[in-house]
Amino acid sequence: CDKPVSHAAIRTGGAVATRERLPSHDQGGGTMLVECSRHGWNGELARLNAEGKITGLPHAGSFDGDCILWQRGSGSDSNAEVWAKVGCNRLTWVRKLLLLLATVGCIIVVAIVGIPPGLHLQCGPSISIFKTKSPLDLFFLLDSSASITSEWENEKAATVSMIDAFAKAYGTWADRVNAGVGQFSSKTNLEEALTNNLAKVKATASAMPQRSGATYMAPGLDLCRTQLATQAGKDHAQVCVLITDGEASDPGQLPDAIAQLRTAKVNLMGIYVGNTATDADKLRGYTCGSSSAKDCIWFANAADFNELQGQIAQIAASVAERSDKQETIIDRTCVRPLWTLWALFLIIPALLWWIWLHFKPRSPPPDTAHQAPQRLRLAGANEARTAAPPARDAQGRHCAIL
Repeated sequence: CDKPVSHAAIRTGGAVATRERLPSHDQGGGTMLVECSRHGWNGELARLNAEGKITGLPHAGSFDGDCILWQRGSGSDSNAEVWAKVGCNRLTWVRKLLLLLATVGCIIVVAIVGIPPGLHLQCGPSISIFKTKSPLDLFFLLDSSASITSEWENEKAATVSMIDAFAKAYGTWADRVNAGVGQFSSKTNLEEALTNNLAKVKATASAMPQRSGATYMAPGLDLCRTQLATQAGKDHAQVCVLITDGEASDPGQLPDAIAQLRTAKVNLMGIYVGNTATDADKLRGYTCGSSSAKDCIWFANAADFNELQGQIAQIAASVAERSDKQETIIDRTCVRPLWTLWALFLIIPALLWWIWLHFKPRSPPPDTAHQAPQRLRLAGANEARTAAPPARDAQGRHCAIL
């Protein structure tokens, strides 16, 4: 023990053993291990070879990176003593961490490949189906004949309310509602062409004057058809809303005008405001044909415009529901989840550790062919003690170093 002892220590129960590097003048290589007089050691140098065997001491020993195992004595009655490092600075924790990383990486890869949808290099189409509404084109035809003079303002107010009700029924798709307005009597007048500026249509409907005269419906239906034809072929739901309080002055021309509307795939909605049942039945026949009143959403009947105001929300909701449709979006662009393969890199630390353990360069074992007999080694140790007393620890025990 001609070198000072370092303060690094291995604790085993109440015992403390110190260790330090082999002095540089020793050419044998290796690491010096602790030895104390209570173990019967005599200040001799011990070596730890590449296989973990401790040589040079009276008792056999080994070191596995975590613990030092001493075999005191020989035979079946020998006592084994294990010295283990405390804390996390142990080889076993390194080994467990690397194995954990490798295990997690393997589990992630297996989960990605084995659990649907799995890992696909070829991207299939992404199909999304959702409910939406077709664009709605509304053209309002107001009866401005002489018979409706006292109710003209109420008729215009009801028209404005219907425009608002249709926009509300469309909700988030309110910008898909287009509207226009005109009036019919002895002559037909276009007041506002079909547009999606509903505020402008409402303003025009509220301000337009009554033309007065007879009730010629056929020219009004032709105007409605030509206005809606501007949006034909665009997958729009188209409705011609006719509001009147009496029968037509041109019943002979109505069937042909209605037939042209149907050919153009325009729905005719008739709203009768009055108390004459025969006039109401005629208008219902024009709009619903042979359908019963309960099944036909294209006809409404009210005694006056105040009563009609209470039905407007239901009328708009029924028409808006008919415009519901499903849209299918097919998206063929996708991002291949190749980033998930990064989990495989968690295996690399464990793989490098295994390669280092099995293929690292090993120093040749020390030459033991000409070692001195045991008595000569003891004599040399006694001579060294005579020249310089061995180092002692705090309890006065003899200690050697590694």
